[in-house]
Amino acid sequence: MLGVEAAARRAGLAGLDPVLRLAALPCPGWLLGWTALGVGLCAPHGAALHEGSLRYLGAADRVAALQALRGAGDPGRDAARMAAEAAAGGDPLAALFLRVGGLALGASTAAAVRHLGLDGAALTVVYVAALFRSPDLLGGVVDFVQAACPLAVVQPPLMPPALVAALAEAGRTLQLP
Repeated sequence: MLGVEAAARRAGLAGLDPVLRLAALPCPGWLLGWTALGVGLCAPHGAALHEGSLRYLGAADRVAALQALRGAGDPGRDAARMAAEAAAGGDPLAALFLRVGGLALGASTAAAVRHLGLDGAALTVVYVAALFRSPDLLGGVVDFVQAACPLAVVQPPLMPPALVAALAEAGRTLQLP
């Protein structure tokens, strides 16, 4: 998620102290999960990402995995976690896959910042999702965003997103340090 405080000032809403949030991609975990399964099934036998994809789909081989995919409802986010676990276990293909996925998310975020005309502004990009625990994914996001928007700071939220949503629903204005 992208938190841009400067956009509020630009829109003449500075006194309300709102935060404009844009989703860089809808459900990036879902998209990365489906892609992880595809990359995993193409990976060499024995690679952690390949074996994780087979295990995830409950399949003995690629043919059975493809059949399982046809009947799969929504493997999305959980499959992305499987790729992160493979990368954490030392699989270089899974790490590379997550790095490239992070660069893609960073590019999408930077495009949103440029679209708002804030690429030269000091702003904070806040990420929210368990998948960002992957240093490979997060590193790609940070590197791309900071290259495209040198004054941007990429960080986790200052408080849990559910608390922010509850306060916003209650009509409370947040005053952050």
